[in-house]
Amino acid sequence: MTDEQQRTYLESVRRSRFKTLIMTAHIDKAVEEIEHRRRMAGREIEYKAFELYFMQGWDYEAIAEKLGTGKNTPRRWVTGIINELSVLLWGIDEDKLK
Repeated sequence: MTDEQQRTYLESVRRSRFKTLIMTAHIDKAVEEIEHRRRMAGREIEYKAFELYFMQGWDYEAIAEKLGTGKNTPRRWVTGIINELSVLLWGIDEDKLK
């Protein structure tokens, strides 16, 4: 690579890394907002199911057993949170997701 090509490549990498950092921070804030909303509504168990599924890699059956819910309940909760996150992250209207 020429010096100019190397500079162009490195600048591209820097821009991509910066965009990734911004998006990661945005996702973290959205997840914090979801957790806050569930806590304020007295529905922390729904966020716990989301956390177990996505952050800890549990399957729905194990989550239902741990949280003492019906077998389909954790899936419904996680789907609801994903729909809500979609609105926070991408501006997708919840009504259009149904």
